[in-house]
Amino acid sequence: MMSCVWCPQISNVLPQYPVMGSKKSAFHAAYIDIDYLPRSHSTIVPFVRNLSSYDVGDGTGTWNNHYNIPSSSDFWTELVVGAFQPEINRDYDPDSTKAVCGAAKYTEDDNQCVVYYETLRDMVRDPNETLAHEVGHSANIEDNECEEGCIMWCDEHNQIGDHFCEKCLLEMRKDAIY
Repeated sequence: MMSCVWCPQISNVLPQYPVMGSKKSAFHAAYIDIDYLPRSHSTIVPFVRNLSSYDVGDGTGTWNNHYNIPSSSDFWTELVVGAFQPEINRDYDPDSTKAVCGAAKYTEDDNQCVVYYETLRDMVRDPNETLAHEVGHSANIEDNECEEGCIMWCDEHNQIGDHFCEKCLLEMRKDAIY
């Protein structure tokens, strides 16, 4: 008979409850205070080894079935999910053609994003930076439509900046529903 034992090395690989850490303060310049719903509000979703970034962009799949907290112009909400890795050809394993660290879906009434923790671990990247970048998409900011060095800018090595540029801050300060 074999017994199962909790293994800390494995738990570090599995997706965690996403928090922004030190990157949370980057939103303060846009007068946005990041807050988290209590963990008791979160729902565990089925584990999917390779959660397609295309499914995230479309909002399809089982990873977001229980999200139902609408935004308003005074209180914006976004579903943030910690995932393992994207589809096989984008997971940064040796045979991948391109790495995807996160994915986002944002519409006027439905903001959702995923951060791929295994891909970030493989790339030796800070998940907090990627999470801030993906949440930035909810303000209708596309990749590289801003200044180099901005959180929303990705250079040729897939590295992002440490602050929001003025253009992005102005976009986030608009009186709108995100």
